[in-house]
Amino acid sequence: MTTYSDLISASITLPTPYIPGRDPIGSAVIFDLDDTLILTAPHWKHAETTLLKRLGHPWSEELSLQYKGMNLPDIAATLHRKFRPELSVAECRNILRNALLESLRHGPVLLMPGALECLARARAVAPLAIVSGSPMAAIELILYRTEITHLFKVKLGSDSAAAGQPAPDLLMAAARELGAAPEQCLVFEDSLVGVTAARNAGMTCLAVPSARPAEVARVATRCFRSLAEIPLEEMKRALSPSKG
Repeated sequence: MTTYSDLISASITLPTPYIPGRDPIGSAVIFDLDDTLILTAPHWKHAETTLLKRLGHPWSEELSLQYKGMNLPDIAATLHRKFRPELSVAECRNILRNALLESLRHGPVLLMPGALECLARARAVAPLAIVSGSPMAAIELILYRTEITHLFKVKLGSDSAAAGQPAPDLLMAAARELGAAPEQCLVFEDSLVGVTAARNAGMTCLAVPSARPAEVARVATRCFRSLAEIPLEEMKRALSPSKG
């Protein structure tokens, strides 16, 4: 697997990392993790299948679309509300969390196409944050396995806010920690729930849809087919005071 260090040592030119004071003061770039930077759909499918088996129901893509982009507690609560099992919501949440972590420890953790190059470009524009619906234990494990932990000044997961997306709470918290106004934040997302949260936060959002592309396109500022397609100038333009 290509790492960020490999890109640094390769014979290609990467943008210079962000230097405070050089770009608009108080800017931030916020990345979603699951299926935006990292291909985690197989791990989530394993976790959801594990929980649904305990609930006596099979996993289906149609069912998964009902909670795509939600955080882990909200997924557990959604399935509990739908199937009314004898298990408590807390038990459902623990089963889902443990199965997710098990899969992430033992299965392949792969970066999305163009992720490393996109991170390098984004890092030249503003400090980076991760905002994810995964628990912090999963986030830290993923970042460690992909060797990109050091790129992010702020990391927030489902443990960090009471309200999950599409509420803007986590995005606003990341902006505050980086000293950025919402209008000076650029969000990278893949899901309808995620791009809606960015809109609710008043932030520019560039999306690479993983599902419901037409609906995502109606909410996001702009959509791309891959992170590899998003140029440095697009990121700078998104954070410029005039947005022009």
